Amino acid sequence: MDDPTGDNPPPATDGPAPAISDRERTEVGRLLALLNEESKTRWPILHVGCVTCLAIPLGLLSACYLLLTITSPYALIIAAAAAAGVYFATRLSMSGRQRQSLLRLAELHDTRSVPALLTALAWPDLGDLESVLESALVRLLPRLRASDVEMLTWRHRAILRRHLRSRNTDLVISILRALEQVGNRDDLPLVSALARGRTRTARQREIVVAAKACLPALEARFLEPGHSLLRVPSDADDSLLRPTGGPGDVDPNQLLRPDDPTSEEGND
Repeated sequence: MDDPTGDNPPPATDGPAPAISDRERTEVGRLLALLNEESKTRWPILHVGCVTCLAIPLGLLSACYLLLTITSPYALIIAAAAAAGVYFATRLSMSGRQRQSLLRLAELHDTRSVPALLTALAWPDLGDLESVLESALVRLLPRLRASDVEMLTWRHRAILRRHLRSRNTDLVISILRALEQVGNRDDLPLVSALARGRTRTARQREIVVAAKACLPALEARFLEPGHSLLRVPSDADDSLLRPTGGPGDVDPNQLLRPDDPTSEEGND
């Protein structure tokens, strides 16, 4: 999935997007509806190992209690509660229908698939599905347009920002290209930090170039005319651009100030 050398080729997403037939649009709509329906009863938030550790003890406890207290009036109640716990635990992992739907969506070219693919990218225990999702997003993200901004919720945007730190260079570049069209004010700090990043490897150079291409579009929409985050001194720490706390978290002694000639005279 990742290139350990950091010298990945740029993603092959340039050029006109392939035409999407009515049949493909219908299929994408059906798959998205299926995933939406599955999401009402399946919530893939736990690793399979965690689900197993929950389900097996509950099942054994239920069976043992039934055998030892078969005449107890509370036996069936406790057994039913344990069975409900087992059922709920199995709902916390990805279903086969979800997996198959995602695999099929990843093969298609409709950008309406992007939110579903991003949501799934945050699920645990993806295995080889992770590389499939990333490859699909590398193709689809650069094809987003400003009119697609309403497709992305704050959760989708959080996933995009998290993967801006991915070791998958193609994915990072594709996210930056998408943010040129659908980015918001909250993307500015991280994109500007990437644009001023170090360029010791080919991977880092590609990301810096893509970030510098993305940043003007964000600045034009969310900064006052004439302002640019690239004017921050190049030797300033990247953490200065991250919204990590409020004003009270800043040490005044660490702030950069212009030299004060009067203070030098006073010291003399």
